[in-house]
Amino acid sequence: MLLEYCTQGRRTLKLWEAKRDGTLETTFDGDGAILAQQLFGVTNTESRIKDVMGAASASAVRERAYEEVRLNKACPHCGEARLVRSAHSASHGKNVLVMPVYDCDSCHKQSYHLTDEYLAFMVDSNKHLFEDKERADLEKDRQAFLHELKEYIIRIFAAKHVARIR
Repeated sequence: MLLEYCTQGRRTLKLWEAKRDGTLETTFDGDGAILAQQLFGVTNTESRIKDVMGAASASAVRERAYEEVRLNKACPHCGEARLVRSAHSASHGKNVLVMPVYDCDSCHKQSYHLTDEYLAFMVDSNKHLFEDKERADLEKDRQAFLHELKEYIIRIFAAKHVARIR
């Protein structure tokens, strides 16, 4: 199911997809960039949707027919704006610690796009994976910690020759 709504003047899309291990909930901004992604066990999706909408204080909600959410950015390989989330970036198990990877419908190459909001969501949702010193650094200077982590991610993907979508 795909819902579109606005909160505080910001357009948001939420997509719920059935996966082997439960339901994958993905939140996109108005341009199609992933802001949050989490896997819920087998649950009542309708109930989850009502909870999310209530918490969002959404003024207008519109259910849309399912369609691939496209990223409104240019492919770093060919320059075409034909990017769609890769099926491989969704879920391969219980943890959804996966970089948002996109496929280009034009040149068929993959690239990734990491928003600051998604990185912060991943860190906050998975603090237990960090060592004590790293958690202390996060608490001391959150922005510096997230910036350093993003730089590490950029270097890792560059070493694997996966282009970054800007």
